[in-house]
Amino acid sequence: MAGFEVIVRPVVFPNIRPLPSRSLPPEDKPDQGKAVLSGSNGQVIALTHNYSASASTTGGREQTRTFDVARVKQVDSHGRVNHENYVDVEVVKKIKMDDGSIWHYRPVESTENVDIIKTNQTRGEAK
Repeated sequence: MAGFEVIVRPVVFPNIRPLPSRSLPPEDKPDQGKAVLSGSNGQVIALTHNYSASASTTGGREQTRTFDVARVKQVDSHGRVNHENYVDVEVVKKIKMDDGSIWHYRPVESTENVDIIKTNQTRGEAK
């Protein structure tokens, strides 16, 4: 075996693994009618607050109502109270129903723009 050379060649197999997924999203043209989403500039978006509540009763009717009268004054965007622009409101403290039940509510508190004018006013029939 003196004249023979041994040649070893590596075996090359076909690629049987799938291609890796593309890391970038496919390119599309925004003018083709597709929606384009983009980020904001980082500013806070001020949304108005909306609250809704409902209640229903069966039977009882209001018999007497105890309330305070409060004067609510306007506060401008700089936090200053305008003493000439106000509204007077009735704030309920207690309601007695004709079925004997009594409903208690949190009383109004005096603040910089809220003054309590009258307290413990009563309206309705007393039994």
